[in-house]
Amino acid sequence: MLKAFASPFHDVAFCPTGGITPETAPQFLALPNVKVCGGSWLTPADAVKSGDWTRITKLAAEAQALRR
Repeated sequence: MLKAFASPFHDVAFCPTGGITPETAPQFLALPNVKVCGGSWLTPADAVKSGDWTRITKLAAEAQALRR
């Protein structure tokens, strides 16, 4: 759907969320009208609860590397 929106809404950028995974994020990020993606995998509840900021930082770095 976002690919179809690219032509008629050429000046609109999207941030897809909901169901985005590290495996599917690159497909979204390859679209010209997608600038960023959100995903709950970046901040797993157990890591937040335990204050495992090292794990969260690692996940964020891996997410940053997904953009091609």
